[in-house]
Amino acid sequence: MIEAVADAKVAKNYTARIRAAELIGEEIGMFVERTTEVRSPLDDLTAKQTLALLRTNEAVEAG
Repeated sequence: MIEAVADAKVAKNYTARIRAAELIGEEIGMFVERTTEVRSPLDDLTAKQTLALLRTNEAVEAG
């Protein structure tokens, strides 16, 4: 992979050079994949509760 970086440099192919460097970084663990879990209070509502909430909202919007 290091040779690929050098070859891309000689060929002035900057996209390939950057990608090769990125792959090297991934291989040696420079990048950490992070995930975020977002929870909403609505996640715990039953279907019946969700429907009631929607109907209440529609009634408020209708005035």
